[in-house]
Amino acid sequence: MSVHNFIIEQGVLSKYEGPGGPVVIPDGVTAIGERAFERTPVTEIVFPNSVTEIRERAFFRCAELAEITLPDSLNRIGHRAFFCCTALTALILPEGLHEIETEAFSGCSGVTELTLPQSLELMGEDIFSGCSGLSEVILPQNLTSVPVNTFLNCRSLSQLVLPEGLERIERSAFSGCRALKNVALPATLTDIGEFAFHNCGLTDLPKGAGLKRLERSAFSQCHNLTQVTLPVGLEKLERGVFFGCANLTDVYLPEGVTNINKGAFLQCNALVRVHADPNNRHYRDMDGMLYSKDGTCLIFCPNGLPSVTIPEGVTEIGMEAFADGDLLEQVNLPRSLQKIGPAAFSRSTKLATIDLPENLTTIGEAAFSYCSALTTLVIPNSVTTIEPGAFQKCTALKWISLPSTVSFDLHWFVNPHDPTCRSADHTTVPFVTTRPMSDIISNLGRRYAGIGFILADIAGVKPESQIAEGYTTYIRENLELFHKELLTDVEILQWMFDHDMIRQQDIEGLLEKAAHGGHTAASAALLDYQNKTFSAKNQDELMDLRFEQLFEDALSL
Repeated sequence: MSVHNFIIEQGVLSKYEGPGGPVVIPDGVTAIGERAFERTPVTEIVFPNSVTEIRERAFFRCAELAEITLPDSLNRIGHRAFFCCTALTALILPEGLHEIETEAFSGCSGVTELTLPQSLELMGEDIFSGCSGLSEVILPQNLTSVPVNTFLNCRSLSQLVLPEGLERIERSAFSGCRALKNVALPATLTDIGEFAFHNCGLTDLPKGAGLKRLERSAFSQCHNLTQVTLPVGLEKLERGVFFGCANLTDVYLPEGVTNINKGAFLQCNALVRVHADPNNRHYRDMDGMLYSKDGTCLIFCPNGLPSVTIPEGVTEIGMEAFADGDLLEQVNLPRSLQKIGPAAFSRSTKLATIDLPENLTTIGEAAFSYCSALTTLVIPNSVTTIEPGAFQKCTALKWISLPSTVSFDLHWFVNPHDPTCRSADHTTVPFVTTRPMSDIISNLGRRYAGIGFILADIAGVKPESQIAEGYTTYIRENLELFHKELLTDVEILQWMFDHDMIRQQDIEGLLEKAAHGGHTAASAALLDYQNKTFSAKNQDELMDLRFEQLFEDALSL
């Protein structure tokens, strides 16, 4: 049946064929069919009180639709029913509405006013995501959870009222709500899901008496957070909960928290203090750092501390305790330390040196991985175990002084999950005092280790004589591989002079390269060495010849 540009079959309006503009839907229509008005130029819709259902994509991308009057008879709104109706400004959803399916009003960026009925019980995902003009929301009393992405990127949302009875906020429900500064959590709420308040404007962590769990990245990149007091009932902190909260300085842990993932505060580079409730049975704080209750294990060091002194009595640095410490430059370790745990200093990119104490026995998996500023390392004689990946991607590491208690293992420099060492970059493994030159498989690897050998020798770190002889022989026979270092590092050049590595015939070529590269310090050193060494040698040879001549002349008389 066709009535005034409508196709209606058994009460379902299946197709609109009119010119657009204001539309009044005829009485007796019970449902608006799938895609019935999709992409049409309608501007206003008045529904009769007979309509109970608006189906999937019914008004999909009706970009000119500015006003809708929904009937009290309406029970259900389908998937993407009003998707990207960007001209809509007000959504007054009637009492009696029971269900809204996924993305029903997603992308309605012009909506500034929203009224949700108390009858609403079922909400799909992404219902109001991208409604960037929406400023205030009061959720109905019957809701027990806020679904995934419900208000994702509602950038203007500043007022939010959550009902008592709400138990869970799902993933990314309010992610990107940058105008949201404060929100009160009901006592019934127990769980906040992944990314739920990611990149929001919150200035304080919402308080919730019943809150027990914060999932991964729940409050990540909330840049306005400066201090966080975690809820009393919280038991566990997942990885990345406060990831990238750049202005967070202080965190207060409650009495009941028993499990903290050390990645909870990744890239919180202003964080300088963690406070543990004195009655907490698992943790204590000292000097802003978090320790086990008995004080023997360092659990977590805030990322904002550039210099740290760990007190005597600490025997272990826990897993990821200093991980991603972008500002960490200096760590003073106690003599009591016995174990450095897995990934303990991983990605501490400004840590250039560290003195390991004599009682240390174990360096854990990936302990110093990606410490890209670390240049040298002296392993004490007490160490018996170094686990795989301990020095993976330590790209500035030149030499390691290794005791005889530990055998060299290429696995230290590769991904811990690569047992065959396929990921090993054989060209950048540093000089290790117990590793012979003959064990290195490539000339690039030998060159890199050779440079490390020179720097270690300059620092007074000496391998066994047989190992040292192998490196010095290789350097002398392959001097051209080291020209770059000769010209850019005067200390290495001086070492070459001291070990008679540079011959007279090498000087001219090196001077030419130094002049071409603008290496003035190297040029001056080479000229000085040439004058002092080879000129003097030539003078000695001339004197020897002169004496020989005089002696022969005397014999002939």
